[in-house]
Amino acid sequence: MQYISYNPVMPHWSSLWRPIITMAGLLLVIQVVMLHFYGQPTICRCGYVELWQSIGDPDTNSQQIIDWYTFSHVVQGLLFYFVLWYFFPKIPMPARFLIVVGGQFLWEVIENTPLIIHLYQLQAVSKTYMGDSIVNSFTDTLAVAVGFALALRLPPQVTILIGFGIELAMLFTIRDDLLLNTVNFVHQFDFIRDWQLAGYST
Repeated sequence: MQYISYNPVMPHWSSLWRPIITMAGLLLVIQVVMLHFYGQPTICRCGYVELWQSIGDPDTNSQQIIDWYTFSHVVQGLLFYFVLWYFFPKIPMPARFLIVVGGQFLWEVIENTPLIIHLYQLQAVSKTYMGDSIVNSFTDTLAVAVGFALALRLPPQVTILIGFGIELAMLFTIRDDLLLNTVNFVHQFDFIRDWQLAGYST
């Protein structure tokens, strides 16, 4: 009796991974260079570097190496994997990986433009947001790649649990997550704003 195990890494794709990863690395280098020319700081404007920014402080969010929003980028990687798996199953997996990294590269470049920074500043928890530090932006893109890799290697049920777990942990800890961040970017709802601000005032 034959059966198909859950293993989305097809053998005939193995030769594609090395050049794809090289191209993804080049995109990261270009991202760093472009943010430097944008005038974004290499490290936190506060003048010190922390591996982990645990408190949802609007003044230092997106400035340190890793913060709660890094995990929302992992969720993005999970989501991008499933979107490409569902809608574009014939695209080789390495090419899907490059699409995801390339898409995140474009977003990181666009996100740190004055217009997008201003739109984020309209959100309740991002009034003092001045864009990402270069180090933080770099780890955000890596986090998306990690999310994609997790979805590639883990069973779908486990991947879904990880995604929901991250979203719930962020909601209970900093009153923000990928879903709320996206909703707030599109439209500001008073009840969401009031709930988020109440968390920062306590």
